[in-house]
Amino acid sequence: NREDSGFHLSALLLEKKIRADYVITIPRGGVPVAIVISKKLQLPLKLVFVRKLGHPINKEFAIGAVTENNLMINNDVFINNKHPEIESLIQKERKRILEMKAKFNHEYNFQEVKQKNILLVDDGIATGTCIELAIQELRKNGVKRITVATPICPFNTYQKLKNIADEIICCIVADQFSGISAYFHNFEQLTDEVVASYLNQLNGPVSQH
Repeated sequence: NREDSGFHLSALLLEKKIRADYVITIPRGGVPVAIVISKKLQLPLKLVFVRKLGHPINKEFAIGAVTENNLMINNDVFINNKHPEIESLIQKERKRILEMKAKFNHEYNFQEVKQKNILLVDDGIATGTCIELAIQELRKNGVKRITVATPICPFNTYQKLKNIADEIICCIVADQFSGISAYFHNFEQLTDEVVASYLNQLNGPVSQH
């Protein structure tokens, strides 16, 4: 499950002597992974709010990502044709970001992360769109170094992110990638309430694994 992957990643990060000042993760799925890492590495945990823009026909296929104030579309068809559904989708996801900010708190402050080393954690990466936009946001806010840490990433995305982040630490780089959930026994969708409860326990001890 996600917590297990957090322990595996923590071991890998310690083995590679990765140094960081903050763990930053994308809610919701990244939170359980990042909490284990933040406790194991004794680092403060913060959130960066990025939402995937799913294709109007196939929601699982990312055509871009959005933050409260930034946007990245990675499909020329939607850029050139100004697809009518895209603007409403952008507004919907921005509204969702505001809801999540209100429920979760823990948003990173740009003054805190300026000139700092960041561990950017997610529970798995597919196209890399959300992570790429998160990196853009963090760079814009003056972070010094970004190490992406994730349990699973397809080879092509891994190669792309190597050129965008300063470093990427990954338990499994998959040549044949069939979706993140294929690498987990338990990859259930997390509700806002579950994520909020995880964050409320941040100050508690990390369980032994």
